Amino acid sequence: MDKAQAQELASKLGREHPDRAKYRWLAREQAAGKWTVVKVAIPSTGAVTPSVEARPKPPHDDTMPPWQSTGGLPPYIFGG
Repeated sequence: MDKAQAQELASKLGREHPDRAKYRWLAREQAAGKWTVVKVAIPSTGAVTPSVEARPKPPHDDTMPPWQSTGGLPPYIFGG
């Protein structure tokens, strides 16, 4: 199959194939002068929803040393 034939077949499949809403067909060169038609899936355009809900971070007090503030360094960091 040459390039023109592959492009023509890809266009025909894009217009007439029952799965044309899910896929696109493209002409692709396999080897020097040899062309084929490939089917490529179209990504879903559904609504994106978060899979993990973000929790608010605990308040951070800049006036206290890290080992005393909420969410600071763990006590074992100092070897104690």
